[in-house]
Amino acid sequence: MRCGLFLVFLSFGVSVSGQDKRVESRVHKVEKLLAKGKMYKARTQCDAMLGSEPVPRFYLYRAMANNRLAEHAKAEVDARAALRAGVDRNSSLLQLGIAEHGLGNEDSALVHLRELGAGKYATTAALHIAELLRLRGDMDGALSELEKARAGNALDEETQRAMYRIEGECRAMKGDTTGARNAFFEALRLSPNDPVVLNSRGWFLHAAHGRHPAAIADYDRAIKSNPNYSYAFNNRGWSYYILGDRKKALADIERARKRRPGNPYVYRNLGVIALAGGEQVKACGYFHAALERHFTELYGEEVQLLVEKNCGSIAAPAKPVVPATNAPDRPTSRTPSPPAPIERALNDEQ
Repeated sequence: MRCGLFLVFLSFGVSVSGQDKRVESRVHKVEKLLAKGKMYKARTQCDAMLGSEPVPRFYLYRAMANNRLAEHAKAEVDARAALRAGVDRNSSLLQLGIAEHGLGNEDSALVHLRELGAGKYATTAALHIAELLRLRGDMDGALSELEKARAGNALDEETQRAMYRIEGECRAMKGDTTGARNAFFEALRLSPNDPVVLNSRGWFLHAAHGRHPAAIADYDRAIKSNPNYSYAFNNRGWSYYILGDRKKALADIERARKRRPGNPYVYRNLGVIALAGGEQVKACGYFHAALERHFTELYGEEVQLLVEKNCGSIAAPAKPVVPATNAPDRPTSRTPSPPAPIERALNDEQ
């Protein structure tokens, strides 16, 4: 999901004693790029330091960048390389847990995140654990995890906002509308235009309960805040479709596909709309594209059942509707989730 999904950058100091000036200079440059959210540029700098004679510290930095870019398969490889090289075990475990969370490897993610215990990264780990428990349908467990993270800790504004967002999602799924509304209110009080919170409130509090005009208002604000936030486009498109505006629906879902072609729910939505319009061959192409992007592992059997019912005589296309991304969106085994992973908004670099 998503993840996908909620991600955190943690800066930390690096001792460069004994390293040559070139490495020292690159360390400071990469740290600054990560702190400024320049993930592509940071990753490029790391690539240069991980060539024929790799400097292991940069595996961890590159894992951070890849996690922030939602390229969790690459982040997992780098985090494991950092662990093998003995680079800052707790930081490497955190990035590994975040990557496994994003890939949907829930059991492994929980094990690694819980290893962080009460240390420096315990609060960040607790946020991811709470999100994983929510995905599993354990709302009470997720809320308990949030309470433990809050107890006795001085939390920065970003962490508080994330906690309120996850609390709002959990309470909405428990049917506690008042509690969900209050939690989302607190999150937006801290940051009125946070696109992730707005998208989350739009789906969990409004769209999931049939209040699509209110959901669209939240998606509009999320998109205004981050015009590259693909999940808000996808969700808004689905709400438009439910309200009967097929033209706006398709335009938004296509925008979502352009920004994140690996999201299987985009193809599920396009397939359902095509099927309702009598375009069976096109619909089946979209359904197969959703399956190739691990829809069943992520969300359950809905699309597979649609294929079995409607596409028996229609072969799967030789190629995907669009090329798949290098890393699939969170292949995993889980109960069905809402039609868009809730992920941290990224300020995509041009």
